[in-house]
Amino acid sequence: MGSKQTEGAGPAQPAAPTTLLRALGPADLAALMVNATIGSGILGLPGKLYALTGAYSLLVCLAGGVLVGLVAASFAAAASRFTSTGGATRFAHAAFGPAAGGIAGALALTSAAVSYAAIANLVLTYAAALLPGIDAGAARAAALAAITAALFTLVYRGVRLSARTHTVFAVVKFALLFGFAALALPAILRHPLPASPLPPAANWTPALVFMLYGLTGLESTVISNGEMRDPARDIPGALALGVIAVSTIYGVVLLACMATVPDLAHSSRPVYDGAREVGGAIAGALVIAGGCVSMLGVMFVIAFALPRIVFALAEAGQMPAALARLHTRFQTPHLAVRIIAPAAFCLAWSASFVTALQLAVLARLALYTLTALAAAVLARRGFAETATPLNLPGGALIPAAAALLCAALFARTLLS
Repeated sequence: MGSKQTEGAGPAQPAAPTTLLRALGPADLAALMVNATIGSGILGLPGKLYALTGAYSLLVCLAGGVLVGLVAASFAAAASRFTSTGGATRFAHAAFGPAAGGIAGALALTSAAVSYAAIANLVLTYAAALLPGIDAGAARAAALAAITAALFTLVYRGVRLSARTHTVFAVVKFALLFGFAALALPAILRHPLPASPLPPAANWTPALVFMLYGLTGLESTVISNGEMRDPARDIPGALALGVIAVSTIYGVVLLACMATVPDLAHSSRPVYDGAREVGGAIAGALVIAGGCVSMLGVMFVIAFALPRIVFALAEAGQMPAALARLHTRFQTPHLAVRIIAPAAFCLAWSASFVTALQLAVLARLALYTLTALAAAVLARRGFAETATPLNLPGGALIPAAAALLCAALFARTLLS
């Protein structure tokens, strides 16, 4: 990467960093993947899937994992060719030119920002079960401000602190979900899978859309190439491990909900209902608290990614150059963080959950389609900033399948 202006540059200041700090390893990327994809979806998804496909929901979970694996493979193939930060905006720029890079950057910013707003509001909705009133009025505004200030302060203070925070969130998520599964294990052993008629053909596609929504978020994992120690080696493994781990977690939680929730098809909070069923009020309260932490983990991934997208666009000349300045001590894009944090708060404060969620899904599917196409083009051209980029078996077949899948889901979501 080229040199950048930095905070406090001058004769009396310490030597200014010229690049982002390469401090992320494979474990950090795996934690990023888990935090990006396990959030609000898993708390309500089992009920929605079961209502559509009954016991066949486990097959939907498996199919969703396979299809997300195609998208993840496309991202891994593209990301393994870059050493610079920016993710999809870098991929599209290199494959199709500056205009496409700008479009990808706009889609990435839109998807991340509105996802942050949607999840922030859902966190307070869940928290209100333990702290009544926190999701309304002045208390809501204060809570959103405090959450946003805390998350973006961690981002501001450097990639090493952010990496440790990602790991803490990931550990809490695993503890919550596998703790619920362990609590439900006796019920799982006592009750085999319920018999269920084959669902109508019309139910499979919406069920798969729900499953794919729950598994998406992997684009945040590959934004920070400029802070990874060895992106060509680490990204493919982290994405593969992440897809397998996340799909397995969803399957285990879905099985636990089938065994513990009496009316799963009509449950809007199935993990909470299942925990209460087998562990009482205390277990239910722990799920609410753990669910909030889980969603905060997703918000932190987004807060980490947003300034880096802006940084990449500024480096490419598509946003003011000042936004690519690095902090003298923390080596983070500090001006981008300072601008994005209040913008994220304002969006969360003003947006409704449903509207933000719909916009996020559309932007994300469009971004995935563009990235899959870019992966195919970059591989065909042999473009690489790294020495050992990932070459997928079958050439362009996997990216083409991912692009067709995402485009079809985009059209269906837009028309639904």
